[in-house]
Amino acid sequence: MRGIDDVEPIIKKMPQLILSQQNTPYFKIEYAKDEITTVRTIISRVHVLLLLGIAASLGLGAFGIWQSSFAAVRERTREIGLQLAMGAEQGDIMRQFLGEALCNALLGGLAGILFGIIAILAVCLAMDMSVAWLSIILHVPLCLAAASLVGALGGTWPAVQAGRMDVAAALRFE
Repeated sequence: MRGIDDVEPIIKKMPQLILSQQNTPYFKIEYAKDEITTVRTIISRVHVLLLLGIAASLGLGAFGIWQSSFAAVRERTREIGLQLAMGAEQGDIMRQFLGEALCNALLGGLAGILFGIIAILAVCLAMDMSVAWLSIILHVPLCLAAASLVGALGGTWPAVQAGRMDVAAALRFE
């Protein structure tokens, strides 16, 4: 499949090809060079906007995981105190809450992938386009890795706070 970057190299090869097939004394090829430059500029700006949108989504996702993890720690303060009193170590509590944050993030990532594929299919059907399945399949692991990173970033601090909790204060917490 050819793209916009292939226009100029093809135009440079056209005179040789045409002149090899026919003798034309007055031969000139004109093309919309300014319009191609404008399209390239628009495409690069759309790429930047998409990257900013992705960065904002990842940041909001990390904040959401962070907020829900802190809420879980706050709601289960007495449970954490009981676990620590029964012999659980700080690392056990941290792993528990970090694992929950990662599970939440991965489930959200899987839901996002599913909704994204549905949206891509709907747009491709509406515009009578083919679906680039290979591209979709190759990006799924990247999406899951990004979701894992978001879960790890958002869940680390609440997990550390849960692990450092004082046993006596946690048991008295109402």
